Amino acid sequence: MSRGTTFAFTPRTRRGMTLLWTALFVFSLLLQSVQFAGPSPAIAASGLKAQTFQGFEVDGDLKGSNASVDQNDGVGPLQDCTPAQSGPGCIPDTFIQGGPPMADGADWLTGAGAEIIPDGYNNPADKWFDKGKELSTRDWSYKVSSVSPGKDDIRTAMAFAKYAGGNAYFFAGAERVITNGSTHLTFELNRKPFKTWSDGVSKPDRSIGDVIISIDFENGGVQPAVSIYLVASVAPFADGQVITVGPDISTTSSIRSAINFVDLPSQGGGVGTVPAYGFAEVGIDLSALGIGTSCPGLANAFIRTRSGSDPFSSDLKDFVTPFPI
Repeated sequence: MSRGTTFAFTPRTRRGMTLLWTALFVFSLLLQSVQFAGPSPAIAASGLKAQTFQGFEVDGDLKGSNASVDQNDGVGPLQDCTPAQSGPGCIPDTFIQGGPPMADGADWLTGAGAEIIPDGYNNPADKWFDKGKELSTRDWSYKVSSVSPGKDDIRTAMAFAKYAGGNAYFFAGAERVITNGSTHLTFELNRKPFKTWSDGVSKPDRSIGDVIISIDFENGGVQPAVSIYLVASVAPFADGQVITVGPDISTTSSIRSAINFVDLPSQGGGVGTVPAYGFAEVGIDLSALGIGTSCPGLANAFIRTRSGSDPFSSDLKDFVTPFPI
């Protein structure tokens, strides 16, 4: 509409148009305000690297005392490392902190005293989420059937806590069989054990300062990305809790991570052959992140998968029975 056309309108019409344009302008500001007030996407610590961390091998497999040895036997059906890969998981050298070789140390199946939790795979008796998201446990419910899709089905999970030099360290891992898509994991550390709420469902009893660790990894050539959140507030109800969390506090200097870039031979300890990209593990210096572990300490762990990378809007999927650490 040209300026000349507006002058052809009556004064009353011009006043109405002025009010309309003013309303549209205010509405546009409101839309911008809503957009700016919305939650910003999580920024995970990425570019993480493998390394033997506080004597524990974060090297892409579960056996100890072998981080310095390449999977390079030249026999059998398993893929050998290329000259630019190192360790039992054939991790690219650029993904190893300080470069290869990694130092030998303890690992999940050797010398660490870690918790190894089998969850089964493609099990029609598996218990997993029927409904639930992270921030409110009030409507959590479970069902019993095979987990779908298969990429969200945990076969084995593991956790290990260590104190050294007055600092606390936490190590976590999970293994899956179906690797044809991204997998999103949450490891939660709680001061209190699970409890049964008024709806008859067993759910976390969260406290301020509990830790939620998000781990995301894909099928094909990247290290896991890690985000770490602390519970900031807890609103209790008879049937559960609603929480808020603080910002992501992860830093690349306080975390090590690894996946297996080739198939792993049978690992023992109830863990069979692991397909490439089927195993992910992390080691975290909790003290360096300012996470307090004084009594009551973070003594309980709960591991689960999610449908997407956003840890708070995604649907919860498979889980491993909560356990003490």
